[in-house]
Amino acid sequence: MMKKNRLILTIIFMVSFLFPVGEAGAVFLLIAPGAAAQGTGEANVARVDDAYASYYNPASLAFQSKTSIVGMHVNWLKSLVPDLYYEFIGFSSPGYGGTLGGHLIFLSLGEQLATDADGNELGNFKSYMWALDASYGTKLTENSGIGIGFKLFHQKLADSVTENESGEGKPYSTDFAFDLAYLLKQDKFSFGFNIANIGPPISFIDEDQADPAPTNMRLGFFGNLYEDEFIKFNMLMDMQKLLVASYPSMDWDGDRMIGDGINGNSNTNGDGQNEAAYFDPWYKAWATAWLDDWYYGGDLDIDGNRYIGGYTYEEDINPIEGPQPEDLVWDGEGEYGCEECTDTDGDGYFDMNDTGTVVKELGSGDDRTFSKEFKEVIFNTGFEFWYTESFVLRFGYIYDKEGDITNPTFGAGVRFDGYGFDFGYTAGEQGHPRSNTLFFSLSAEI
Repeated sequence: MMKKNRLILTIIFMVSFLFPVGEAGAVFLLIAPGAAAQGTGEANVARVDDAYASYYNPASLAFQSKTSIVGMHVNWLKSLVPDLYYEFIGFSSPGYGGTLGGHLIFLSLGEQLATDADGNELGNFKSYMWALDASYGTKLTENSGIGIGFKLFHQKLADSVTENESGEGKPYSTDFAFDLAYLLKQDKFSFGFNIANIGPPISFIDEDQADPAPTNMRLGFFGNLYEDEFIKFNMLMDMQKLLVASYPSMDWDGDRMIGDGINGNSNTNGDGQNEAAYFDPWYKAWATAWLDDWYYGGDLDIDGNRYIGGYTYEEDINPIEGPQPEDLVWDGEGEYGCEECTDTDGDGYFDMNDTGTVVKELGSGDDRTFSKEFKEVIFNTGFEFWYTESFVLRFGYIYDKEGDITNPTFGAGVRFDGYGFDFGYTAGEQGHPRSNTLFFSLSAEI
């Protein structure tokens, strides 16, 4: 598979999952399973009472007294990729002082066309990803429990790499991660907490370009708002945030250059500080993920030219071809960086009067505020209306400002003699990738 094909797959993921995941790898682990949870806006971390516990909150396994098996199928984002589908199978079984659980996730990316470096077709190949999880939950007290989970996951993007791709790696990876969870249950209310996918960086072709694991924190609340002999009304709320701290190339010493300059190869400045893009390891990102978008504010090398600000070119440089790195000179102001700009007014300076993508690079900490951190928080809200223990209607809402998801959800379910069927539906604006998605789940208690 050549770079173009791998880029297409990357774009599919970044656009398709619509989660602030441009900073992380293995984002398929963030697809929320279960038609019931989909009906309540994906809120589920404080309520899980079946085998989906190994995904949402392993601590809730501690309160399960029956063996449970669940399964879900969905044609994920079929409006974008018709042959992309997601499967989930999970189980839970009491024993060993608590309850064991686990699940298998399989995501098919469909069939891709392989080409060589010259664009010649080499045939089709299939891309897919899977994750295998084992979890355990046990009680701390009569009303509280803790849980852990361990998962092994594999991503296969292609059959092979071409001669023009750097690195000695392969277009597939096998990695591991673990989860930590807690659940507090009261008479009619519950509070849940889960940090999932804690693990080492994920790499494919080049280990120097590894991505952090998609460590995700969920805080959840469940409340039984009303209940009588026949009717029960529940409310669920989750808040989740990706605990990944990543930083763009940034000028730390104030010399307006990244590392040793525009033509230099070192990313270290004169003070020994790394000014290139990087991300924090998982054990540090738990805290710094709440700081990376505001506390470390200042000058940013957005266009990647290793210079903070705008640039001009010498008079003998062809305006159509534009400047080369060795031709760049200080512009005296440097308030803008520019990608693919054209000096349309011929003044020798790329500014807002010219065409192209012009963005501000020279700034200060005032340009980055804590409100940006809250834009990355996802809110899931849902309600359930039960009639007896056999019929349920659900509705909810997913609010993800960073991922551009503001979708209402609906669902329904039936239970009979230990068996259940659930249906979920994600609505939304016409053309939104997550809109008009149907989810189907089956469950059984043994």
